[in-house]
Amino acid sequence: MSGRPAILVTGGAGYIGSHCCRALDAAGYQPVCYDNFSTGHRSFVTGALVTGDIADKATLAHTFAQHDIVAVMHFAASSLVGESVVDPQKYYLNNLAGTLALLDAMRAAGCNRLVFSSTGAVYGNADSQALPENYACAPINPYGASKWMRARAGGLSRGLWARFIRTALFQRQRRRSLGRNR
Repeated sequence: MSGRPAILVTGGAGYIGSHCCRALDAAGYQPVCYDNFSTGHRSFVTGALVTGDIADKATLAHTFAQHDIVAVMHFAASSLVGESVVDPQKYYLNNLAGTLALLDAMRAAGCNRLVFSSTGAVYGNADSQALPENYACAPINPYGASKWMRARAGGLSRGLWARFIRTALFQRQRRRSLGRNR
């Protein structure tokens, strides 16, 4: 224990999660990276590391107790649109059922602060690049649908203070850093 407030970052070894862990560390928090390394990278980890799946309630409960987690930043998700069409069950199990397990663990631990990563895919084939947050959701693939459902589950959890962010901004910045200006 570092004496700093601990924040659990699910998917903390992925692109967005690892950047958030670095920012948390620089801001004086103790990031606790929680990742199953299905797509994450050990070299990206900042802070304490817990190797686990978000659907594993026992590992989640142990993590909350061991690290005295005060908030969660939830970035763990399956995120390939094409794969979601071929294997939708994977997306509903990981993105929705896994999130529900995380919300249960948070509730059991008395942790009620959540920053939640969503995606522009919840809007389906929207005509505009600049959409207000209240734009109607109409996902057209299992990836977008599973992220929309988990946002609904997170927002409707009793006693949970949630903030939702769309990852489109992060993805645009990533493309620019890779030399792709789209």
